[in-house]
Amino acid sequence: GSPVRRAVASAVRFGPAAGAVLAVVALLSRVSADVTVGAFGLSLPVFSARLAADPLLALVAGLAGGAVAGFAGSLLADGISVSSRAWKR
Repeated sequence: GSPVRRAVASAVRFGPAAGAVLAVVALLSRVSADVTVGAFGLSLPVFSARLAADPLLALVAGLAGGAVAGFAGSLLADGISVSSRAWKR
């Protein structure tokens, strides 16, 4: 097919793959830390931090970013082919 048709097909394949990977990484990257100091039977919380990514937002960002990367990468690969003048130096 035409280069644009191949680029769209590449975007359709690469977008969901990137979205799924980013959503899984967002689910696995939830981190929390709690530091308490205890003395004489008393416990005093000193520090509490939680970091969590939104998996739905990561999925949407991965879909969009993957589709753009697949589309642009396919067009670049078609534009710089092995038979082009840049490879014959």
